[in-house]
Amino acid sequence: MPNMNDLVSVVMQGDPISVSTDATVRELAMLMEQENVGSVIVTEKNRVEGIITDRDLVTKVVAFAKDPERVKVSEIMTRNPITMNRYNSCADALEKMADFGLRRLPVVAENKELVGVISISDLSSALRSCDEHIEDILRIVNEDVRSAKV
Repeated sequence: MPNMNDLVSVVMQGDPISVSTDATVRELAMLMEQENVGSVIVTEKNRVEGIITDRDLVTKVVAFAKDPERVKVSEIMTRNPITMNRYNSCADALEKMADFGLRRLPVVAENKELVGVISISDLSSALRSCDEHIEDILRIVNEDVRSAKV
C-alpha cells in the first residue's frame, strides 16, 4: 500500500488526457465525454500550458452562451497551473493541494514535460497509511462543498 512518503510517480495516473491550445471547446468537451474525465491538461509540445475543468466549461462558455465550435481552449484555460515534479512526495502534493484548494495537479518531468496527473483520489490510499494528513484532506473537501453550493 502506498504511503505519504512515496513519490508522486508511484500513485499518479500516467498517460494523462491532454489537448492542444488550438483545440475548440467542442473538441475538448467531446474528449472529456469520451474519456470520462472532469479535467484535461492543455499542452503545447507536451509542456503544460494550462488546465480546464468541467466547471470552466459551464462558467466560461455555457453561462455566456458562447459557441463551443468557435471558442478555443486557450481562451478559457487556467494558464500556468501549479504542477508537481514526479520526484516530489505524496505529502508534498497533498500540501500543495490544500494550500491552493486544488483537487488535481499535473505532474511534470525535470524538462517540464507532462508525465501524469495526481488527484485527491490517487492520494486516498496513501492517506490510509497515515492519519496526520486527514485535516488537509477534510479542508479540501469542505472547500469543494462550500464552493459547490448555489
